[in-house]
Amino acid sequence: MMPRLKPSERRQMVKLVREGLSKKLVAELFGVSRQTVWKWCKRAHHRGRESFKDLPRRPRKRKITQRVEDAIIALRTTFGWGTARIQQALFNLPKFMREKLNAWVQTVRLSRTSINKVLKKYKLNGYGREEKAWKFFRAKRPDELWQLDIKGPFWLHGQKYWFTVSVDDYSRCLLVCERFEHGPTTDELTGLLEKLPRKPEKILTDNGNQFKLKWERWCRDNAIEPLFAHPYYPQDKGKVERTIRNLAEEFVNLLSKFPEWLTSIWRYRKWYNEHRFHRGIDTQPANLYPTPI
Repeated sequence: MMPRLKPSERRQMVKLVREGLSKKLVAELFGVSRQTVWKWCKRAHHRGRESFKDLPRRPRKRKITQRVEDAIIALRTTFGWGTARIQQALFNLPKFMREKLNAWVQTVRLSRTSINKVLKKYKLNGYGREEKAWKFFRAKRPDELWQLDIKGPFWLHGQKYWFTVSVDDYSRCLLVCERFEHGPTTDELTGLLEKLPRKPEKILTDNGNQFKLKWERWCRDNAIEPLFAHPYYPQDKGKVERTIRNLAEEFVNLLSKFPEWLTSIWRYRKWYNEHRFHRGIDTQPANLYPTPI
């Protein structure tokens, strides 16, 4: 345990520091820590000659009494005020306002931080926000709804690539996963879907240029109801957006290290459907989709 210094020793310690000795050396000379030297130098700067005496160790009288806490709670619950207005009201509140309170005090000065601690203690800090009730949607059967999206460009070895991804909403089965060296057209997208052995009842896309009149006409000809996500709201297509993120993290981002994988995207799709465990459905997608893709 470090020795307790006398006021004269503390004064001498500060004097040596002011004469140019390092605080580390002074601490070693007096057998104390550098933090102790810092403390007494700082106190000497602010309090002068009286700073070297020990401060009284009696516990301070608690400034925030129960009566003050009650007043803070009353101001908060009655008027809905924040810390700045409560701070002002604790010092000087008009009489007609005091009449509406069950408890109040005057001429009390508190910081906004102290007031917020009281509000936090009673779980009254912050303003209540209306929480949005998220509605989790999932199709009831395979092919009831597909989601389709295009992402790109991805830069790989100086070349741009776009990826078209489509998933079954019910099983999360990765139905389409193809790369293009340009932004795919409507004809190219419909060509990919026509190669599949099954067709959905509905298909959800964004509002891109590929999904205009020509796209809607193709959907009607194939007895598919086209659905469109709300602008700037990717949550509508959450499942395909998450699938694209998985594709980027598990395959596309690794192509810079393994460029030979570029022609093996079909192998990734097969692994994704048959072997990769999907936590959203608690199994592999192929176990819930009737036809191998």
